Amino acid sequence: MEQAGITAAVPTIVKQQPITDLRFQPDGSVDAVVALGVISQLSAQQRQQCLDEAARVLKPGMPLVFVEPVQEGGSPLRGLVGVSAGKQALPVAEIEALQQSRGFSYSQFDVALQGQDPHAVGVAVKSEQYKPRRRQVDNEDAAAKKTRSKPQKTAKGFSQ
Repeated sequence: MEQAGITAAVPTIVKQQPITDLRFQPDGSVDAVVALGVISQLSAQQRQQCLDEAARVLKPGMPLVFVEPVQEGGSPLRGLVGVSAGKQALPVAEIEALQQSRGFSYSQFDVALQGQDPHAVGVAVKSEQYKPRRRQVDNEDAAAKKTRSKPQKTAKGFSQ
């Protein structure tokens, strides 16, 4: 991916990070998020987290680009390619639901390789009006912070 950016003369930073947790990136700081076969491997809850995180880190008007395997009528080749390698395919209706996803004002996709190994190839554009939700601090993390003991200081300021 980084090499493709260099070839296209586009500044590119590639990070392998869970797409449901992009905390390394500030709100509204990314020109594009690219998901290649990732969204289909997530649970419904994780897919929503993924979309929320992508919308949070994208600059307004910038795209989420995706290529995801989709379920299509009983293709005889489907068992030989893609899904048989441990990958899941999404129903086309779930890709269509992206169009109503919070944070995106526009979404378009097409199905490529129909009848062989169908994949949805598409883009969703972050809404100009999107405001990210505040992250909820994990209850266990919050409890752990409260119970941490702080070192006691002596009269000279050194810890005991």
